[in-house]
Amino acid sequence: MDTSVTLRAAEEPDYQLFEEWWNDFEMADEYRATTEWTPTKKVRDMFLEWDQRDDELGFGRTIVGPRGNCVGHVMVWRNSAQETDARISLFIGPYYQSHGYGSQAMRMAIAKAVNSMRLDTITARAWSFNLRARHMCESLGFKESDRRKGMVERDGKQFDAVIYTADAAMLMDRVNEEARQREEGEALEAQRFAALQSGLGASNA
Repeated sequence: MDTSVTLRAAEEPDYQLFEEWWNDFEMADEYRATTEWTPTKKVRDMFLEWDQRDDELGFGRTIVGPRGNCVGHVMVWRNSAQETDARISLFIGPYYQSHGYGSQAMRMAIAKAVNSMRLDTITARAWSFNLRARHMCESLGFKESDRRKGMVERDGKQFDAVIYTADAAMLMDRVNEEARQREEGEALEAQRFAALQSGLGASNA
């Protein structure tokens, strides 16, 4: 089964999904500081602002699933071209989580950021209770660098914001190595398939 994703500029139907997802309770619980409802226009304007960037200060992209549908959004940004650290943030829509789409999108966004923004480090954030997001950051090579106490409240309890930082060159090396291993695996699989087909052809001759 093809589970690959791509990144592209956002289109009108994407914003309709973002408006819906932003106010989905489970999505808000995982990604936002508050689960309070946000007016639709405010959500749209927020994503439009993020997505109009495509320069040395950052970019926003729709994450496209293997069937060509919008499955999420990823953004990289910094405040000035002099900053050597950029922040990365993404969310995957409900129905599309736990398929590895987030990790793939992060790798693609990291590669684009490193190649276009001249970065030393990249920073990500996850709520302390969001173990899935934290595991993804750590699996990509990010290390916990800071904790901001009591940044978010859920059901009357305070939770931390866990800050993850990674060396940009190291992240890029990992992305390239994983791509190389994937290409080698695909080549071996193609060879096995060709050998199998050749054997079947010979047995039917």
